[in-house]
Amino acid sequence: MSIEKSDKSFYDLTNHYLSNSSEINLYPIMFDNSNNEYFLNIFRAYIINDDVQNNVLFYSTHESNDSDWFDTISNSYYETSYLWWLIPLMNNMVNPFEDLEPGMNLKVLRQDYVYQLLKEMGMISAL
Repeated sequence: MSIEKSDKSFYDLTNHYLSNSSEINLYPIMFDNSNNEYFLNIFRAYIINDDVQNNVLFYSTHESNDSDWFDTISNSYYETSYLWWLIPLMNNMVNPFEDLEPGMNLKVLRQDYVYQLLKEMGMISAL
């Protein structure tokens, strides 16, 4: 079995464009030679640099309540729910699909830095 990173883009494989803010951009497209199949490597891990996570200039703090989900928090701070994945990423959460507990203090990357993060992630995924 031989698995390697594919040189094909998401568009090449699906005829659909991804937005720059899609969390799918986090994962490289892989190719399994033995099955002739493409897949996303969802196990690739990203972490936010400690200098960003520990510097209050880069984030706001959000105290979660009973009605909060990552997409509603994203919508409040970024005016789109599509960047929901930035919040668990910023908080080093292993499972972003667990319910948020009321009273949790979450770090939310300031909107001014989102474009730079997306740009850097694009460069990393090209490696």
